[in-house]
Amino acid sequence: MAEAPVDEIDLFYIEVGKRIRDARNAARITQAELADAVGLTRTSITNLEAGRQRMPLHLFAAIARRLGVGPQHLMAESEGLGEFDRALNRHLSMAPDTTREFVHGAIAQLGVPNREEE
Repeated sequence: MAEAPVDEIDLFYIEVGKRIRDARNAARITQAELADAVGLTRTSITNLEAGRQRMPLHLFAAIARRLGVGPQHLMAESEGLGEFDRALNRHLSMAPDTTREFVHGAIAQLGVPNREEE
């Protein structure tokens, strides 16, 4: 079975995973130690670092906290995020107001600028 082509969202998670791995190595923390600290398995940390597994925002924040970095340090900076923003906004346009407010609030707490307002 052939692998699916990598899209912009996949690239985003691959870059975030690299940043998590780099921060973990800089903090001299093993995958197993990080996994224990955030309630995951070592295999899940391996998959997150490889960009193969996505994570909820609360877990992203917990990982950053354990690594001693701000969440913005782990965020990918990519021109491809424009498409990610558009896709997110398309999905949120069909969501209830409370869901939209929750997602935008969670993103704001991560320190990620809202590129729709820039």
